[in-house]
Amino acid sequence: MKECYLTTVWHSGTKYFKAGLEREYRVAYSHLNESVIRQLPNYDKIYVTYRDPIRVAASWANRGHFSKHDNSLNHEKWANQWSRYKEALEFNPIVLDFTKGPIQDGIDFGIEPINQHADKNKLHQELDKGNLEYLYGYIPKEYIDHAIECCGDLYQQ
Repeated sequence: MKECYLTTVWHSGTKYFKAGLEREYRVAYSHLNESVIRQLPNYDKIYVTYRDPIRVAASWANRGHFSKHDNSLNHEKWANQWSRYKEALEFNPIVLDFTKGPIQDGIDFGIEPINQHADKNKLHQELDKGNLEYLYGYIPKEYIDHAIECCGDLYQQ
């Protein structure tokens, strides 16, 4: 069986895309870190997921990675994962973006939505209304700006 590597930022579609890739490949995968970046040159086929960093931030906060009372809880993990994401993009991976539909790179990922957890802090609901300030109450704007910068040309408002 063919082999590929899938690397992602937490809560950007890992399980959804991993399940689809496993129909075609033996998949090695991990969330981004320094060790992953060192492993990428060993793979002919590299995939990364893309999800709007604003939505990723909301998902992190909904899962308790950031809190309204202490938004520095996981700043280092956030900053490191996005910085490593930028490094991973230098390997010219195939970018999987769930907004692009169920068929990408010739693989049918199906119509099952990305695993959605309860919007316990109402962050996605407020984002749907265009209320970014509500999100910034959990995660400072500069954290999200860093993630957007690391996405480079992938990020389009």
